[in-house]
Amino acid sequence: MVISQSLLEKKNSTIKDPWHSTDKNTVTLFSLVCNKIQSSLQKIFSFDVSVELKNIKVSVQPANKESANINGSTIIAVEQIQEKLELKIPSTNLGFVNEIVGQMRVLVLSHMNSEHAKTLVRKSAYNSIDEMDAIKEFFYTINSKFFSTICDITGRILNIELIQQYDESIRYDSFEYVIKGNYEIIVDNIHFPIEIQLWSNSSFVSTRRM
Repeated sequence: MVISQSLLEKKNSTIKDPWHSTDKNTVTLFSLVCNKIQSSLQKIFSFDVSVELKNIKVSVQPANKESANINGSTIIAVEQIQEKLELKIPSTNLGFVNEIVGQMRVLVLSHMNSEHAKTLVRKSAYNSIDEMDAIKEFFYTINSKFFSTICDITGRILNIELIQQYDESIRYDSFEYVIKGNYEIIVDNIHFPIEIQLWSNSSFVSTRRM
């Protein structure tokens, strides 16, 4: 996994706002989580594991459109959405949601192809338990890394709610901001794409000196 050194130099720097699309904080957030996910998965799989951050897409409602000037960064698009943002995933995918509550509110949704998820857990230390329970544990590992990193970089008092399997019949509150980060989990030289979505009603996250 290759990540720009500047993204990892946290000491004496200030993380401003992961939802502010005109700076590098969003890339920093997803890069730090990338490292955490890789570290955790290396303990779960008997094969060599690596995780690569492929791209990030930021979508906002028209009233909150930020001007994008992120030349050369991992953020590929800042998209203005005319209609209300919808929480949905492809029908072929399995997804799990955790809500982060407290001094801010965020939904973390991770999802990947259902057959890929089943293949992954069969290769993991989870293979001794029920397959769906194993998949749930795998997705919680992913989502919880976003929770811990958001806590670290914002200094907010937060809690993570129980993980839920994504279901189209479940209606969530409307959100104005969504960040979609695409990773590849590489296990035994096989690439497994996974997307993580962060949903928020507010673009402001308080600063904290690292």
